[in-house]
Amino acid sequence: METYRVKQNDLLVSEGGEVGKTSIWKNELEECYIQNSVHKLTFSRECNPLYYLYFFLILGKEGYFKSIVNQVSIAHLTREKLVKVKCLVPPKEEQDVISEKITSLNNEVSSLTVKARSEIEKAKEYQESLITQVVTGQLKAPACNPDVTKRQNINAKPLTINT
Repeated sequence: METYRVKQNDLLVSEGGEVGKTSIWKNELEECYIQNSVHKLTFSRECNPLYYLYFFLILGKEGYFKSIVNQVSIAHLTREKLVKVKCLVPPKEEQDVISEKITSLNNEVSSLTVKARSEIEKAKEYQESLITQVVTGQLKAPACNPDVTKRQNINAKPLTINT
């Protein structure tokens, strides 16, 4: 049973469905075990699991895992195929630098994404406010075409709704 127990910094790799989808275990539960649809990769101290997480995420994003699996109905990344995946293995120190840089950039992108979403939300609220003010007559909409203000005879008819 210990073979299936997940430990801190193990990589979990999806075997079926979204093949190669990878995550890192951070002891979110006191005790956790995998089933046969998940591969567990445990690394020695000479390896940075975060580096391999990023490496596997790139492989998945680029379609590598899909290219090596047989798919009749549901794709399966078998253990035999997983062990044949060739990884770039720089020295541990370099893995650490790469991982730290990617993490830093990810954090920066996440922060910018949150700010951008907030600004978009504010812009939508402002747009809705302007529309409400124009529709209720609180704000006069500027004419887009100066010639529109010169037209005197606009035949406006009340809207009739038949129910």
